Amino acid sequence: MATTENTYTNTTTATHSFTFPYLQKSDVKVSIRDDTGQVDELTKDDTNGYTVQTTAITLTGTAASGLATTDTVRVYRETAAALPATFYPGSAIRSSDLNDNFTQNLYSTQEVVERYLDSKGGFLASTLTLGEDADLVFEGETSNDFETTLTVTDPTADRTITLPDETGTVITTDSEDVIDSAHYVDGSIDNEHIADDAINSEHYAAGSIDLEHMSANSVDSDQYVDGSIDLAHMSSDSVDSDQYVDGSIDNIHLADDAVDSDELAAGAVDLAHMSADSVDSDQYVDGSIDGVHIANDAIDSQHYAAGSIDNEHIADGAIDSAALDAATVITNSEQAAATVNDTSFLTSSASDARYFQQSSSETLKDGVSWVSSDAYIATAAAIDDRVTALVDEVGGFVAIADESKFPTTNPDFADDTGTIISITSLSADRTASGSGVLTTGFTTTGSVAVTITGCTNDQVYKQGYGLLVETTSTLNTYTFVRYVAQTSDVISIAAITSDISDVAAIDSNVTTVAGIASNVTTVAGISANVTTVAADGTDIGTVAGISANVTTVAGISGNVTTVAGVSADVTTCATNISDIQDADNQATAAASSASAASSSASAAATSATSAAGAVTALNTLSYYHDLGSIADTAGTTTDYGAIA
Repeated sequence: MATTENTYTNTTTATHSFTFPYLQKSDVKVSIRDDTGQVDELTKDDTNGYTVQTTAITLTGTAASGLATTDTVRVYRETAAALPATFYPGSAIRSSDLNDNFTQNLYSTQEVVERYLDSKGGFLASTLTLGEDADLVFEGETSNDFETTLTVTDPTADRTITLPDETGTVITTDSEDVIDSAHYVDGSIDNEHIADDAINSEHYAAGSIDLEHMSANSVDSDQYVDGSIDLAHMSSDSVDSDQYVDGSIDNIHLADDAVDSDELAAGAVDLAHMSADSVDSDQYVDGSIDGVHIANDAIDSQHYAAGSIDNEHIADGAIDSAALDAATVITNSEQAAATVNDTSFLTSSASDARYFQQSSSETLKDGVSWVSSDAYIATAAAIDDRVTALVDEVGGFVAIADESKFPTTNPDFADDTGTIISITSLSADRTASGSGVLTTGFTTTGSVAVTITGCTNDQVYKQGYGLLVETTSTLNTYTFVRYVAQTSDVISIAAITSDISDVAAIDSNVTTVAGIASNVTTVAGISANVTTVAADGTDIGTVAGISANVTTVAGISGNVTTVAGVSADVTTCATNISDIQDADNQATAAASSASAASSSASAAATSATSAAGAVTALNTLSYYHDLGSIADTAGTTTDYGAIA
């Protein structure tokens, strides 16, 4: 997979290298993410931003001085969407522009592949920020009209909600029967959490109310169990005559005929002299019965003074709903009219009716149709489905193998223009109609006909080449965007760029040769003679010295022919050598003129060969952008430098 970004952590270095290629330095971006997930996108060439070198960036200002080891520096490429070059029918094309456009397309595609979130799941490498009023809605397990929406109250400051490192279920204000005694921290239920009159005798653990928990004068005679007050619990001088039960002082305790009522001295009858059940409440001195004197299970609810049992006297787990005051508990029938307060609470059925519950129709679950409403809360699965659906709607680019593989539905998320279909390779030559429409061979995967408009009239699109087309609002109708060359053609053009540059440098000569095309053809027909002349360069050089004489001879060519017919006479002339010597001098001049003609012919042949190669190359280029035959263009322009 292509590299489109590099990240650095645990560093405070200002300069960081990167390994990805780019078209322009402005395509190189830098961001810094701190340990809280906050991402700061830096500005290139800003005082507190960064600068770009060939294969590295350097942080500047506070971006460098404020960098912490807990920060993550991300250097990434974000190629500009606009194509570097635009081509028009009949215009010139440069290989560098073609390469830049193809490279821009390649880089943009790499960045999309590296960073898009797959609708079937994936990994999000950085913070996901939802915009204003955006919620997460969960469909749940069933696709229906009910979803669960996860939303937030408009924050007035930065907030962080941390989920614990454990498996469990989130509890809301409507959750019922989910907290039991195992969830309470020991001692966490103190006086503040227990309502007045909320604890009765059923909540007391056996033996939990001891002397420390009973207030003074809180126990009267009603609380005593019969026989519970024995001698050990009675203080000195606590019983006088009024406390004796009739007949309680029997003979065992009296000497024979020794004591009657008159004989009893004040205070003479002490505990030792009192029988069981001989003392009742009248005999007790106020405050004389303390914790030591009360037997276990001797006091019930009738013995407690109002308000005497406070939090200290209530054991854990000793209070149930029956012990609570009716006004403290709000039932289902009462909840609608109940107002907010700190002295009452809802029963489970009242809470269920009043607040959100996860298992109810107020939850948007997986499979339930998404509803944009504040009346629902989405489950995690429903949010996953919603995010997936939103990502699917982004679209923008669809690749197909050939012209018979178009999708059966409009691939644009809005069923409109804007999504590009890339046909990788045409399976056969396809010819546009006279009105620029392609239909033959273009179908969906379901064999429904597809129409491509906006093509060049009568243009033949070759087998093996690609097409880019754009969706329209009409199903199965697309607009032509670009004719895409084969990789081998691009390589071939790149291999002859120097030849095209050479032709551009002699564009005036090419124009001249084009004007004498018939002469060049004639020279090509006598190439053997030209070669022979080239082999006699020395003699031709001699003739060149007497070019004026050769010209004169050319003017009497008929006479020369006549001389050839009288060769015997020429032999005779050999005896007249001085005269012939004069003729030789004249021949030397003629040779010079012939040499000049040979050079002109050779240059013309070379120029013609170069021109022919350039025309072939330019005609090849015509397939890349609907230019037609560049051979036709060559006849109307001399700007071959632009064509290069």
